[in-house]
Amino acid sequence: MKLLKPLLNDWQSYPSASRSALRTVLSFDQTSWLPDNLLERGDRMTMAASLEARMPFMDHELVEFVSAMPDKFRVRGHTTKWLLREAMKRLLPTSILERPKVGFRVPVNEWFRGPMKDYLYDHLTGADSKTRDYYRADKLQDLLKDHVSGRQNHEKLLWCLLSLEIWHRECLSSK
Repeated sequence: MKLLKPLLNDWQSYPSASRSALRTVLSFDQTSWLPDNLLERGDRMTMAASLEARMPFMDHELVEFVSAMPDKFRVRGHTTKWLLREAMKRLLPTSILERPKVGFRVPVNEWFRGPMKDYLYDHLTGADSKTRDYYRADKLQDLLKDHVSGRQNHEKLLWCLLSLEIWHRECLSSK
């Protein structure tokens, strides 16, 4: 789906040929998702409970060392964090090493189909939208309809579009 208008589709291709897709994703996680989301959430949640917490594996020398390792030490088959799991085999029970990930989930998917549906539509397609002209209207409508009907879960993309719209209203509109 080509959501962006042609002018906005003219950006350099990513990932670069010099690194693998895995390294590209990990680099994004380390520079964006981790500091702007996961670390901040952990910090806020522990502070709210009057707890002092230390995030494991945050030593910059360790991060640099592990980042330089080949992909084969990160993922083997469907096993992620392969080297870490191997290193911990003698210290942790298998039930911990192999248990599925459990994250902190916000029900954005359900909100955009229910209580926040009108808010989402108003912000992205309404007369006051600041970013509406960035998108092809037909594709944006298809995206919204697919999500609201339950045909497709576009919560991440819709969250990004809504965040961009709110950022425009808060940071650019007053100037």
